[in-house]
Amino acid sequence: MDELINLLYKWQALTGAVLGGGFALSVALLVSYKTQRREEIAAGYLITGNLTSFTASTSNLNLKAEEGSITDKDYPLWLCNNLMGLKPTLSTLYETSVSRVISKDVRLGVHLDLIRTFNADIDAAFVRINNDYEYHDEHGKNKRSEERIRADANLVARGYNNIAVHAECANYLIPRLVTSHFPSWYLFLSYFFPNEMDKKSKKLILTGKA
Repeated sequence: MDELINLLYKWQALTGAVLGGGFALSVALLVSYKTQRREEIAAGYLITGNLTSFTASTSNLNLKAEEGSITDKDYPLWLCNNLMGLKPTLSTLYETSVSRVISKDVRLGVHLDLIRTFNADIDAAFVRINNDYEYHDEHGKNKRSEERIRADANLVARGYNNIAVHAECANYLIPRLVTSHFPSWYLFLSYFFPNEMDKKSKKLILTGKA
């Protein structure tokens, strides 16, 4: 009888330790998950704010160019002139925020990475064009040939509009994949019943054209 009591006591202690450890682990995992979700949601909102500045700026400038009857040839230099001192920039926290959400979906990751690449390219070209303007104002002549200036202006115009279309797709995906409580449901719908934005996102990634 004593042996049975001792055995039950040992099993009771062991069961209590296992249940207590399992409960502690569950709480730790839950806290970790909630912390990760808060960071992902905050990152999603920060990215959305960054990208909205590009889409809004591009929409306004393209409307202004249309109203001013700016030709395709003049548009790149016209755009650079209008962006002087007003060009949207990506936050210093953009890279960190992207790293928190990039694994959510391949499409979202591609859009966000291409935005970063295009932005780096146009920033470099924009600096060169800005230096050209400053040199011209100071010396009354161009530092570089018109062809090289126009080549950089074309790069800025293409990159700026590419950022806008990728930003539109990313801003469509973030509320559905990052800040949503039911991302799996959206993935199911987008796979079996893709809408126009889903198709646009896929086409843009595959062909580079919206």
